[in-house]
Amino acid sequence: DCESLEEITIPKSVSIIGERAFANCPIKNIVIPEKVDTIGEAAFSCLPISKIELPKNLKFLGGSAFDGCDNLKEIYCPCELIENLSEFMSNMHDGVNHVIDLYVPNNLYDAYLEIEMEHQMEHQGLPFPQRFNIHKYDF
Repeated sequence: DCESLEEITIPKSVSIIGERAFANCPIKNIVIPEKVDTIGEAAFSCLPISKIELPKNLKFLGGSAFDGCDNLKEIYCPCELIENLSEFMSNMHDGVNHVIDLYVPNNLYDAYLEIEMEHQMEHQGLPFPQRFNIHKYDF
C-alpha cells in the first residue's frame, strides 16, 4: 500500500527494481542507488514525478518504465554500458506522450542524438515523432 508515499530512497543494497514495483504510487521524488542495474517493466508507471536520475550502472530498462508519467520532464541518464541503446531509449519513452529533456554523458551525446534523429525520420507524419531533447551533461 503506497497511497501516502510521496518520496522514497531505495536502499543501497538493491540491484533490481521489479516489474510495476512503484506503479500508480503518488511518489513525486525517488532516489535510485548506483547499484541498481535492472529496472523492470512499468516499474515507475503513472507516477507524478517530474524528474528522475537513473543509476550509472543501469544496463536494462523494461518497456513502459515511465508509462503514464505525464509530469515527467527530465531524465538524467549517466548510464554507459547499455547493450541496445535504441531499445533502451524506446523503453524510456514508451507510453509517454510528450518530449522529455534527456541528459546524457558528454561522450555518448552523439550516439543518443543519432538514434533520436533516426527515430524522428522513421516517424515523420506521426503524432509524436520527437521523443527527446538531448543534452550533454557532466555527471
